Amino acid sequence: MCSLCRPVCYCRLRSDGDELCAHSAVPSVVAGYGLTETTSVLTLPPNHRYGVTLPPATVGQPIPCTQMKVIDLTTGRPLPHLERGEICARGPQIMKGYLKNDKATRDMIDPEGWLHTGDIGYYDEDGYFFVIDRLKELMKYNSHQVVPSELEAVLLTHPDVVDAGVFGLPDPQAGELPTALVVRAPGATTTEKDIQDYVKDKVASFKRLRGGVFFVASVPRTLTGKVIRRAMRSMLSAKSHL
Repeated sequence: MCSLCRPVCYCRLRSDGDELCAHSAVPSVVAGYGLTETTSVLTLPPNHRYGVTLPPATVGQPIPCTQMKVIDLTTGRPLPHLERGEICARGPQIMKGYLKNDKATRDMIDPEGWLHTGDIGYYDEDGYFFVIDRLKELMKYNSHQVVPSELEAVLLTHPDVVDAGVFGLPDPQAGELPTALVVRAPGATTTEKDIQDYVKDKVASFKRLRGGVFFVASVPRTLTGKVIRRAMRSMLSAKSHL
């Protein structure tokens, strides 16, 4: 451990990561960003020796020889800083393509060489990138696109919420209704309506939890901390049949 300078994580950082580092010889863990299709990283935080204070939750800035942009989900046009869209990247580390699958390659890499990551995110005025969610996880409510992780972040600011997961509940008229599974703090008496009202006051009208709030013992997650939304739908279906 004495030779370890700075651990870099390429998955969702746990909220207790800094606490773990504080009680060990490991320096603080920072997040980078890359895909299997990029063969290596796309972004890294600046060297800590430069004394740079990183913005919370950033995955860093593009590494040398790497171009990155964020595009509008509908028009494909490049977006300015702080606007959310799909993250795209271009550089020498991008794969040539999928073996014997030209269609999948064309779907991911456009004619100009930009790889479409399928991740939703944005960058700030200093070029730091932030990954919000997966494009395929987006919910559509009356033609509006709703990012589940954005609502999860709001839910986690409630003092009685320990964990939360959001998914789209199919609806014949609206498409999908934003729905939440919530883990309450021990002894909390907050009701489902309390949670809905709390979120309603903090988000746009089309992002409200119209599918409802349901209390559960735990939110299903992968080993890397990602919410398993299909499992949440199954949990809700099971609850409705009790």
